[in-house]
Amino acid sequence: MDRQGGGRLGDRGARGEMMKRHKKFDCVEMKNSIQVQLRKEQAGLTDQEIRERSLKILETSDDLVARKWRRLKQLKASKPHKDNAF
Repeated sequence: MDRQGGGRLGDRGARGEMMKRHKKFDCVEMKNSIQVQLRKEQAGLTDQEIRERSLKILETSDDLVARKWRRLKQLKASKPHKDNAF
């Protein structure tokens, strides 16, 4: 770290301001494009149909998030329910 508290010395311009780096990946743009795609796929579906479709995907997908979801669902089902009386 440099003395001005910023990143590495090479990240600063001649006057000390931070230089912008060229991003190869834009997570906001990715999120926006995924949302547009989902809106197209879900056009005309009711909220219930969207939920059912999402659950079916979670139950059958090999995606990491889906596998984690199934594992948490199993753990929740295997634990006895406690009343949370305060």
